[in-house]
Amino acid sequence: MSNRFVSLSHHMGGPYPADFFPEAVSQSCFSMWSPDIGPSRIGEYILVGVMMSCLYDLRLLDAIEDAIQRDSTYCPQVATVDWSDLRLNILEPFGPALALTDVYHSPVICIWTDGKMSTTQTGSRGRDLVCEKFGIDMETIMGR
Repeated sequence: MSNRFVSLSHHMGGPYPADFFPEAVSQSCFSMWSPDIGPSRIGEYILVGVMMSCLYDLRLLDAIEDAIQRDSTYCPQVATVDWSDLRLNILEPFGPALALTDVYHSPVICIWTDGKMSTTQTGSRGRDLVCEKFGIDMETIMGR
């Protein structure tokens, strides 16, 4: 498995890992979420909001990237963002958004289909949803 994002955890205790996140995203198959651009109006678009301090979230990004590179039959557009930078109210123009009080655990997963928000999940439910969509073994994320 790739470790582009997991390697960011090596910066824990030093410079904040989020400082290195944009560069890691630019070298991956993901785009960085921007409310100025918003989700694609064609096909499926997945936003994965992660916490830099959560190794499970970083493993999830690596596993998604591996899955996309391994199998091009399911290849939605995927954007990611450091959850601490994500203000959930900025999603409102793109569909019903999660309230800040509804999010207790990362990752924050939002899925749009043809420009309409179709699914939002957080925490283990969000992780399960993404693992199912990409055929990722949860053991990979859990580090077992």
